[in-house]
Amino acid sequence: MLPRQFYSLRQKINERMPHGPAVSTVYMLHEVYAEGETPQDAGCAVSLSRFAAWLDSLDAARIIAPEHLSAQGSILLTFDDIFASACRWAIPHLRGRGLPYTVFIATGLVGKQGYFSESDLRSLAADPLCTFGAHTVHHGLLRFEAEDTVRREMRDSKDYLEALLGREVEDFAFPYGSVYACSRANIEQVQACGFRRGFSTLSRSVTASDLREPWFLPRRNINDTNLQRKGF
Repeated sequence: MLPRQFYSLRQKINERMPHGPAVSTVYMLHEVYAEGETPQDAGCAVSLSRFAAWLDSLDAARIIAPEHLSAQGSILLTFDDIFASACRWAIPHLRGRGLPYTVFIATGLVGKQGYFSESDLRSLAADPLCTFGAHTVHHGLLRFEAEDTVRREMRDSKDYLEALLGREVEDFAFPYGSVYACSRANIEQVQACGFRRGFSTLSRSVTASDLREPWFLPRRNINDTNLQRKGF
């Protein structure tokens, strides 16, 4: 097994090397918390005030569902895991603005403290702005799992959501999503398991070359630190 630093270097090279002109941008969020609350994971959380200010800065007309990622200048908003705080704070802001959003569900977390319940998911299923994606069952590092385990994690999460929600689930986000966390074999499984798109945590814009083989699409992380750097 190669050292983790090797994969980290590969990821940095991928993020910085030219891939062609940007076509679209995918943003990744986790927790959105109100002032006075303590987030479960501060490293992937953003305050409600910053989140709202950032939303106001986006071109609402360009925010789309995943199937429209090939539209020039389009923006996709995604939420991973998914934390109950997103349902409580972020989603009302998105609905109030009429903005599409995508939620990636690690199905083994459903009903656990701090995460969505099945009732929450059914309520979201009634929202035409919401697209559902799978995020495995147990949110593990897939690179270190056996091939049949990876296949089961992908398919079981997809099947669970489709049965619960009565919707086809076409999108998948890798847990952790880094070059270290995901092998080439893992990426190939996305298509084999019936998904149309797979999403990583490579931090850059989406290009035409990404869209030709859309199994490890990049996403830019949104948290307090990143938005503070942008002046929010």
